[in-house]
Amino acid sequence: MLLMNSFLFLTCVVQWCNGYKMVLFAPDIANSQVLFNTRIAEKLAKAGHDVTVVILSGDFNEKTDEVIIMNEIKEVLENKKFLNWLPMQKFDLAFSHMIDVCPIGLIHYAKIPSWIWLNSGALMDFVAYYMGVPTIPSYVPPMMMESSDQMNFVERIKSFIGHPLTLLIWKSKLQELQRIVDDALGLVVFSFGSVAPSHMMPSTWKNAFLDAFKRFPNYRFVMAYEGTDLQDRLPSNVHVFKWIPQTDLLAQTKTKAFITHGGYNSIQEAIIAGVPMITIPLFGDQPKNAKMAEKYRIAVNLRKSEVSSENIVNALGNLLNDESYSKNIRRLSTMMKKKPVNAEHLLVAWAEFVAEFRTLDNLVPAGNDLNFFVYHSLDVIAFLITSSTLVFIVLWKFIMFIFRRLCLLCRPKNPKKSKRS
Repeated sequence: MLLMNSFLFLTCVVQWCNGYKMVLFAPDIANSQVLFNTRIAEKLAKAGHDVTVVILSGDFNEKTDEVIIMNEIKEVLENKKFLNWLPMQKFDLAFSHMIDVCPIGLIHYAKIPSWIWLNSGALMDFVAYYMGVPTIPSYVPPMMMESSDQMNFVERIKSFIGHPLTLLIWKSKLQELQRIVDDALGLVVFSFGSVAPSHMMPSTWKNAFLDAFKRFPNYRFVMAYEGTDLQDRLPSNVHVFKWIPQTDLLAQTKTKAFITHGGYNSIQEAIIAGVPMITIPLFGDQPKNAKMAEKYRIAVNLRKSEVSSENIVNALGNLLNDESYSKNIRRLSTMMKKKPVNAEHLLVAWAEFVAEFRTLDNLVPAGNDLNFFVYHSLDVIAFLITSSTLVFIVLWKFIMFIFRRLCLLCRPKNPKKSKRS
């Protein structure tokens, strides 16, 4: 049981400069964890920040995790002095170890604007889920599973259940596209991604887009469209390709707008390029993505039921004439490009690191040694399908057998025919 009354405050007093006020919640489950969190606090303090470390000292010998969590919550709620003290500190940033979720509630209670998860070991499954970290089941087992990255067939069956797979992306250049970009005064990119082929959209949508596009003769429209039914009626300023280099087109300085389905990757690419959007969400997470983009005024959102020539013209007019959309998305683009960890620095640092140590066998993913069937768990899928089919067949045969037996028992007996004399 945790003893909240015995928590320890370790405050690193530094010269004020322009440092931030931070709090670090450290679970006292082992000396190594305390040392890990203390070193982080020391680094932050050395950088000129005011850091407070809260160490929860107690007994972690309870039999179940549920008891530990409930006891910790109880002790926190009963410590009125601590609960009064925490919000008064006005912390700018908080740190919480991923093994202990209770500080997350304290962070929200104290209205600390930002917090960071700390991790000193293998990434916990629920943390990976919330962080969106892809986990390949063929060589990435769940954290609590007793297995390494080299798993046998049975272990991969266990790992397969509950793990998502990720997508692959490829790119190339087209000379015709480059010519269109060079000749254009302004460019608008149209793409609904690979999941929702645009040639399958309703004919009313196709007519609405073409009619809207021809009302902007000073702009060139580049569409990702796999069908051939539009070739005979395309306006002179509309160009159709079965595939387009989306990121390259968005990066062109002449690109002024992006018409998209609101997929996460597409929105990220538009933000990086600083191109405002018209979002037409179709399914899945796209409606939420579109709403978030609309909230920050980097996009105009059209629902599927709102797709019409007039609405598209109005949306395009807003993006092209209202400078605030471009200003907002350029600001987001700058923020993303100026993240604390500079991508160019990482590139140079890793290049020098690899050049010095040549081979890094410890960093090679185990998936490199797996064949195609094992890497994609095709044998596991085949096993699950076969076993499920066999179980279904056996159950069906059993049910039909019982049904026939019941029919025989319930059938009325025919009266005996009288013999002829």
